[in-house]
Amino acid sequence: MEASSTAASTIALFERLEKLFQIIKDINDLPNAIHRVGESFPIVLDVVKVVRDEPNTKFAGYVNAFLELCNNQAKRIGYIFNAIRKAMKQRSEDRNWSAFVDFYREKVHEAGKVEALMESILQKLRNLAVTKIFKSLDEAMPSIDKMTEAIKVLNDAEPPLPDSDFNDSAA
Repeated sequence: MEASSTAASTIALFERLEKLFQIIKDINDLPNAIHRVGESFPIVLDVVKVVRDEPNTKFAGYVNAFLELCNNQAKRIGYIFNAIRKAMKQRSEDRNWSAFVDFYREKVHEAGKVEALMESILQKLRNLAVTKIFKSLDEAMPSIDKMTEAIKVLNDAEPPLPDSDFNDSAA
């Protein structure tokens, strides 16, 4: 798949993630880290739209590989968010995070921590922005700064589950 095609599929994937986040964000006491993940989606979309709109054929294979890695991680976030959405349908009367935390824990053990997945995506795209996709550093700096700040915010956010929940897991 060409980088512009992969970029288009990445955009579609993150637009779906944004819609899923809009559904789950109203859960009472939803952990801050999950909010920060959802708030990162527009940043990703902005950068990937640059890739789509200004494909650099010299680095197409490199860009394509980066985007495919991001897509794989984004699909794992989607798996978890979609599972939460389905659980919300089953528990329509209870919108408190405490009703979903055990369910979330199970899905995170399967797919990984959403905040770690999002951080990895942002780091990959930041590296891509720094090295390849923008015409100049001046053009890249606003996006690089947004991604750097989003990574910092993700790192500072209280995680949905304590790290001790993952001592025996590769999540």
